[in-house]
Amino acid sequence: MGNLFDFETYCKDFIKRNLAEREGLELTMGDLGDDLTYYIRINGTATYSTELARTYLLEWWEESGDYFKYGAESFGEHLTNPFQWPERYMVAMISEGVRSLLYQCPYIEKRADKTQILTKRIIRKIEAEVEEQSIDWLN
Repeated sequence: MGNLFDFETYCKDFIKRNLAEREGLELTMGDLGDDLTYYIRINGTATYSTELARTYLLEWWEESGDYFKYGAESFGEHLTNPFQWPERYMVAMISEGVRSLLYQCPYIEKRADKTQILTKRIIRKIEAEVEEQSIDWLN
């Protein structure tokens, strides 16, 4: 599922890769993060390998800890255990990272309740805005 990038770079790359696959589709802008991560959430994995998921989590050790803290504060509990289910934990991290980046984009923020067809122009606009963002729950 890609190179071992730092977590934020991984999420930005994930967005770009998955936006391109949705060109021509009609989507609600406020649901874009959920749409982009739909398949990994349904499958419960981004790697199809527990060992590779562990490798990513070790590479993202600091961010994994930040997500653990963020999860407890935001959801009132930990929804998954990184030691018991590293693939699920990785998916949860990616999903929240992608949502964080997208929700900060002015284009999406202004059109959160609007349904639009994703054109190349819109995709390029979102990609450019994502590059300017940082995941807001990372320390």
